[in-house]
Amino acid sequence: MANQEDQGGVKLLLQQFSSLENISDESLGEINQYLEMIDLTILTEQPLTDAEIIQLILKEENENPEINDDDKEEHPVISMQEGFNSLKIWVQYFEEQESEEFDMKKIKIFRKYMGVMHRKPFESKIQKNITSFFIPDNM
Repeated sequence: MANQEDQGGVKLLLQQFSSLENISDESLGEINQYLEMIDLTILTEQPLTDAEIIQLILKEENENPEINDDDKEEHPVISMQEGFNSLKIWVQYFEEQESEEFDMKKIKIFRKYMGVMHRKPFESKIQKNITSFFIPDNM
C-alpha cells in the first residue's frame, strides 16, 4: 500500500515538474530515476549478532591499545635554578616584544614569581654558628 502511495507521489511530482517550461524530458527522466532509487532498500551487509558485535569491539581494542603517555613517561623534576633561569629568559623575551598582545602590565606577575623563586633557595638554608666551621662533623 505504501509503495502504491509512493508511486502516486512520484507521478504527481513528475506532472508538476512537466508543467514547468524550463525542464527537459531528459531531466524529468533523471528525476524519476532518482525518486525511484530513494525507495529501494539496499542491504549492504547482514545485521550483526550481539556476539559478533562484542567480538568486533574486542578485536579493535586489542589491535589499538590505548597508550596513555602521562602514565608511562616520568617527567623530570626541574630544579629551582632551572626554573628561575627559564623564567628570567621568559621575562626578558616578554619585555623585548613590541606587540600589543604582550601587555606590559602583566609582566608584574612574572616578576613577582621571579622574586619568589629567587628567595626560595635562601629560605631552605639553615644558618649555622661560625664555630661549627672549626669543629669537624664526625666528632
